[in-house]
Amino acid sequence: MRFSVLSVVGMMLAFTSSWATATQLEEVVVTAQKRSQSAQDVPIAITAMSADSMREAGVFDVSDLTDVNPSISFDTGQSSQNSSLKIRGIGTVGNGRTFEGAVGVFIDGVYRSRSAMALQDMNDIAGLELLRGPQGTLFGKNTVAGALSLTSSKPDSEAFGISAEMLSGNFDKRYAAAVVNMPLGDRSAVRVSVVNNRQDGFLHSRQQGNRTYNQTDRISGKVQWLFDVTDTLESWLILDYSKSDAGCCWGSVQVVSGERTTDPGPEILRGSPGAGVLHRRLC
Repeated sequence: MRFSVLSVVGMMLAFTSSWATATQLEEVVVTAQKRSQSAQDVPIAITAMSADSMREAGVFDVSDLTDVNPSISFDTGQSSQNSSLKIRGIGTVGNGRTFEGAVGVFIDGVYRSRSAMALQDMNDIAGLELLRGPQGTLFGKNTVAGALSLTSSKPDSEAFGISAEMLSGNFDKRYAAAVVNMPLGDRSAVRVSVVNNRQDGFLHSRQQGNRTYNQTDRISGKVQWLFDVTDTLESWLILDYSKSDAGCCWGSVQVVSGERTTDPGPEILRGSPGAGVLHRRLC
């Protein structure tokens, strides 16, 4: 009887040890303090996502972050150029292009002076870090609410690789992305990526020939060249291009003269023909 009890206890301990090993969490490495560190050692409220986790959560551009993190919001003014990121409700939004945001956007360590410059597809992005709270000590001004840092996937000088992705959805959604990695010797490599994202709009303007708004029509490309100068020094050159050609937004409230609009949307003030009418205007 004693032998049976010891055997059962030994089996339970072995099972517990193997289960703990199998469920061990992978270490998350971030660069929130300008150096690679474990996320547990960084005294900052931070949300880090890898390329795989972004795909699983359906994050294809910066505006999709609002679906996975309740502390961040993305507001759009009368055009995509007036878009603004907000963290914990703190941000800057307006129609003036000179307004500087309260959330700093950094792509591969390069500061983007307007949040709208980050309104593009995640073109070969290896991961993102969302830092909540003031980050002026390490990231400079315009980070009183936080910072968003995006990092591209580095070229690999050890293996040749090709990957492609295609998605489709409602409103004729068409998303296609491709990446090619080409080694150039033992110390150099080139990586080329391209993304084409299109979707029909879901708002129609009867006053403008049934023109659609809020559609998506974006294309972006990126070329990277990595050269290992020494074992501790590397040169990383990145050239990227992006273009958006779409009717952006169902815009702000405006005062016009004439009959009340027949476009969809909440009518704020009903007026008689010829009188001033307050309604939402397409921008």
